[in-house]
Amino acid sequence: GQTVQLKTLDDAGKADKTAENVRTLIERDNVVAIFAGIEGGPCTRSLKVAAELKTPFIACMTGSHEMREPFDAHVFTVRAPHFAEYEKIIDMAVSYGYTKFAFLQSDSDNGRKHLANVNRLLPARKLPSAKPLVMATGVKADALAKELLASDAQVMFNHGSYDLYADIILQARKAAPTKVNFFAVNSGIAQMA
Repeated sequence: GQTVQLKTLDDAGKADKTAENVRTLIERDNVVAIFAGIEGGPCTRSLKVAAELKTPFIACMTGSHEMREPFDAHVFTVRAPHFAEYEKIIDMAVSYGYTKFAFLQSDSDNGRKHLANVNRLLPARKLPSAKPLVMATGVKADALAKELLASDAQVMFNHGSYDLYADIILQARKAAPTKVNFFAVNSGIAQMA
């Protein structure tokens, strides 16, 4: 019977600021739930604060495993985990007859975990490991596009920066318009299209 009041704070896409905002909304404004934002870093940092303060944390748009493991009764996810998304991308590509993959990953422990998950899925389908393309500091899209085109990958998909991924797609398409097919995980599909 109560009216819903929406309160918002800008996090500027920064994980630390997101967590600070969640703490402020819960402690200062006494909110009864947090409807969260987008991306793994801000979501997982916010989740820790919401769980600590035992406040429901709802609908953060990330496939990060930290949103599910360990289980927390205060967390309500709305997006499939990355592992499930990768599995569907691989199966879809295989249904088109593609068998060689490249994976664009961030140069971080998280990026390496995602590559490991992709490479856990491929052998189960009797497919070779994915060619890793690493978004290291200072790396340029044209260099990654050349590396991709020099590989035998038929399909590339990603975890990480959509700006860089879009640039890689544009560079690869200029050089070889039909050599590689590009897929994207859920949170970046609109941007990729």
